[in-house]
Amino acid sequence: MDIIEYEGITITVYDGDITTLPPDGLVIYGEFGRHMLGIVEKGKLKTLNAIPYQSINALLIDLKKLNEGGPHH
Repeated sequence: MDIIEYEGITITVYDGDITTLPPDGLVIYGEFGRHMLGIVEKGKLKTLNAIPYQSINALLIDLKKLNEGGPHH
């Protein structure tokens, strides 16, 4: 588990499955070429993408949209 910052957003990153409960906020997990983006609120994980990201660039584009207050359910 690593904690990174991207454009002012703190993100918990797991290489593979989530093995410990991450702090509230954004989390990236999964294997290379099959990353998932989620958000943890009050200890519960909500995955934000249904299909795994094939590239880190696609994931970063969605992160940027979230950071700009773009489309979010």
